[in-house]
Amino acid sequence: MKQAFVIAALFLASSVAVTVDNSKCGQFPERGFDDPDMSSFVGHYSNPNYMFAVTIPDGLVGHDVPPPLPQHGFGVVISLEPRRYFWFDSSANALEWANEKEALADRLSFLGDEAKTILSVKEQSAMLGKQPGRQQTAAYVCPKSPLERVQVVILSLRRRGLVDQAVLLTTRQHFDSDHRLFMQAVRSWRVTGKY
Repeated sequence: MKQAFVIAALFLASSVAVTVDNSKCGQFPERGFDDPDMSSFVGHYSNPNYMFAVTIPDGLVGHDVPPPLPQHGFGVVISLEPRRYFWFDSSANALEWANEKEALADRLSFLGDEAKTILSVKEQSAMLGKQPGRQQTAAYVCPKSPLERVQVVILSLRRRGLVDQAVLLTTRQHFDSDHRLFMQAVRSWRVTGKY
């Protein structure tokens, strides 16, 4: 199966194809992503490659993937059990999506490959900082767990062929508190220069 976005927290190019491993549903990111050896960010994250910055909410630590992977963004582990996580990234629009609706349709397809059941999906206009975009909220259940999970994707196509996104993975039980933290960071997202 093609998974073009490779769950973007791996920050790989969006044209990469991988085999979906359903056993990892609800177990992303893998343990060690928040290891002390990873680059960490407190209070503020700035991406010099894709020219964006985000304020990290108090009490949380952002991490990025180690070299040689390119720096596309960062992620924050809220909890490892159950997994609760959010990330921000930017990458080239390698799949040449014409608009956010097309991109979110693909994201939902990727989630459908991984999840046992998608329970509900809601889409609406949204803002990534001051940049217009679109939000998709999907509730789902993984194959090996009865726990109801929620994925929120806020995606915006920036000029010059960039895809900017913020993603929250959480549980229904923790949604309200995690969503508040996530939206605090989303509102702070800003472009820092010309790409």
